[in-house]
Amino acid sequence: MMRKIQKMRDGILSGAVARYNGAMCYRAIRPLAKFHPDYRVAGELLLNSETLEAASRSNFANVKRGGTFHTHPGVIDGLSQICGFASTHSKTIPFPNSMLPTF
Repeated sequence: MMRKIQKMRDGILSGAVARYNGAMCYRAIRPLAKFHPDYRVAGELLLNSETLEAASRSNFANVKRGGTFHTHPGVIDGLSQICGFASTHSKTIPFPNSMLPTF
């Protein structure tokens, strides 16, 4: 697994892999959804749109604790955020032009 992630990191220099930090992910998705700061977990997203591979680094330390859950909804939401960012930023998944984020 670590070799695969390192290969993706190596692809950043060649342009085959895009790297987004957490702030970039949330800024790009802002027209479609807003996430409360207590539940923002995205730290880094590596994305290869050609091979449809993605890797992310997340931080769940800021997810507010509380309640009685098997799995905290904030953790589940955080994981789905990462998946949403990866699919939204992919060049191969068609989105209407009006929905595409710009940097």
